[in-house]
Parts: sequence; C-alpha cells; structure tokens
Amino acid sequence: MPRSLTQLVEQNYPVRVSNLESIHRFESDERGVYKVERPDGPPLLLRAVRAGAAAMSRFVGIARALDVLAAVAYPAPTVQRTSANDPIAANDAWIVLLLMYIEGELISDSLADMTAMGEMLARLHLLEPDALRRIQPAIPDSRYYPKERLKPWLENLRAVAELVPPELESRYQFCLETVSSVLAWPQLPVSILHSDCNPQNAIMAANGQITFIDWDGVGFGPAVLGIAV
Repeated sequence: MPRSLTQLVEQNYPVRVSNLESIHRFESDERGVYKVERPDGPPLLLRAVRAGAAAMSRFVGIARALDVLAAVAYPAPTVQRTSANDPIAANDAWIVLLLMYIEGELISDSLADMTAMGEMLARLHLLEPDALRRIQPAIPDSRYYPKERLKPWLENLRAVAELVPPELESRYQFCLETVSSVLAWPQLPVSILHSDCNPQNAIMAANGQITFIDWDGVGFGPAVLGIAV
C-alpha cells in the first residue's frame, strides 16, 4: 500500500516522498494515515481511503471545511493542493487528502490542558455560521448531525411498512414515532463541529498553541454535540 500511495502522491503533487510512516491508531486495508517524509521540506500528513463515491464526497467536504477555517485564521491543518490545484487526488484504488503535518505533542488529561482544549473548542463554536456559509465552496453538514443521519433511517422505516409482521407492528410504530419526533425537535444553535474533540486529537506546539487534528467528522451541526463528544 505505501508504494502505491507514494506513486499517487508524486504523480499528483509537487512533492517528492522519501518515506511514508503509518501513524493510524487503527490499522486497516481500507484506509490509512501517514506521515510523509520529504527530502526537501517539512513533513506532511496523508489521509487515504479506498476509492468510492461516498469517500470522495467525505474527503471533499473535509477539504472545504479546512479551507474555510484557514480563511478565518482558525488553527487547523491546511490543505495541500495538487499540481492541478485540486483539494484531493485519486486513482481507481485510492482517494487521498494531503495536509500540513502538525508538529508537537498530544495534550495530557491534566486540568490545564483540558481547559486549553475547551477554549479552542469554544473558539471554534463561536465562529459565526452564517458568515462561514457565505464562503464558497460551502461546508457540508457534519455526518454526525442527527437530522442528516435520521432522515435515511426514517425513509428506510417507511419503505418496509408493508413487510412488518403483525407481532412487531407496535414496535415498528414506536420506532417510526420516535425517529419522527426527533426530527421535529426545535432547531438548536448551530456551529462548525469537529465531532471528535479529545486529547488524542489535540496537538500542543512548543509555544503552547493547541491545534485539533483528525477532522473526519467536520461540518455544521448543533454545538451541543461537540460538547457531548
């Protein structure tokens, strides 16, 4: 896998790769995260996932969000553009997103570090969503936004209505009513969500600056979800 990814990177980016080091916490044949060592520049970070329409859409959404955060000077990994100025590169097997590598150490679970992480999360949630939505291309909704996840569930429930056996009808109606009621909740305050804020995704630089990494679930959604995570 690293060899094929090295070729994909060097064919699409103005980058020479001397080494790809896997730094993904969960090894998988379907995706990977790599530190890209270069002979002529600082390291970069490569996110790779098996090719597919859903993966393409997700990586494009991450790139859009990171571009917007860069535009408003919020600390986050910056997207490295391809030689054709595209945010991602792909072939028949892989889709890749190349980012700035964030130097530093993972924060601890000390009160001071957790407080500093909370301050960075608050700064993210205080970014004005209406202003951010005007920056194009637009940031998508987070895949963890309840309404986005529940809509297909509700559609699937309604599609099987005639297949539900009589002994399960009451449970089916309960599920249908519950999902429908959640979708009918009043709109909660919306912000940009990181969706996985924890000490494993927060890097502290030598100057004390904290930067979140792993923006896989980024997008608009109720701010309370970011606090809950």
